[in-house]
Amino acid sequence: MWLSGIPAGCPERTACGQPDLMTAECMGGESAFAVIADGMGGLSDGAKISGMIVQGMGQAYAEKERDKEPVHFLQQSLWRVNETVNQYLFGKEPGGSTMIAAYIEDRRLYYCSVGDSRIYLWHKKQLCRLNVEHNYGQELDGLAREGVITELEAKGNPRRGALTCYIGKGVLDQVDGNEIPIGLEKGDVVLLLTDGVFRTVSDSELARCAGRESAEDIALAIARAVVWEQKPRQDNYTVVAILVE
Repeated sequence: MWLSGIPAGCPERTACGQPDLMTAECMGGESAFAVIADGMGGLSDGAKISGMIVQGMGQAYAEKERDKEPVHFLQQSLWRVNETVNQYLFGKEPGGSTMIAAYIEDRRLYYCSVGDSRIYLWHKKQLCRLNVEHNYGQELDGLAREGVITELEAKGNPRRGALTCYIGKGVLDQVDGNEIPIGLEKGDVVLLLTDGVFRTVSDSELARCAGRESAEDIALAIARAVVWEQKPRQDNYTVVAILVE
């Protein structure tokens, strides 16, 4: 089962502010692979680069590279798409994209991420974010914990959202993922979201949406929650929802 995601707002998909929604209901024994690539605003060729990432990761899955050990498969696929993007950008204006991928096999979840898209697990009516964002805010929060700056200074810094790693930057010096698989149970929900979702909708609202009966209902509920906020200059947003049956 293969799900991909290029965020809404990319010229070849939909108008800015409209959602991309992808859903799946994964049965025990099935495998599922989902990828979202979010081209970076303000840099060149974001839509093309995100498309290259999704295509490259999907091709690796289709060519049975997933038969390798899951962690190795994710790492190798990520390394290859980063090399492809770096080669494409050589001699061009700076560009890049964030990426998050989830691979489920026999109810075991593996993930990897670069940038600031998020993966959540809804389990026993509790929502938990699994990955760490690669942005300046993480560094500021670390300085605040060490007492170098105050928490107020860390939270109020206007550059908090600046990415510190992304595909196309060169060497990937920050990659998040898990080597020990996360066991999934019937009724669990895996969510992949771009920042256009979680910077608009609260975690408590995401948890409420994740309690719907089908993956399609979950994705639609999250999209409606984004629209309901009527946020000025709403960023593009993509939702992938996988329900374990």
